[in-house]
Amino acid sequence: MSELASAIGAFGADVRAGMSERETELNDIVEQRSGLPVRRGATRQAAIERGGRHSASQPRARRARRAES
Repeated sequence: MSELASAIGAFGADVRAGMSERETELNDIVEQRSGLPVRRGATRQAAIERGGRHSASQPRARRARRAES
């Protein structure tokens, strides 16, 4: 069972790495074709600080309760 979990985790890591690589390629293409610089630094740095763009390490904010009328 742990081998399966490990394999699934490795697969997920490969998928995330591929998505990141493809995003970089697409940003380069957009920058070349449009002539406009793509905002990369802030977005990538924020993703790194969060623990990865697709990381779910931080819980979502909860909504406030509705006021009773």
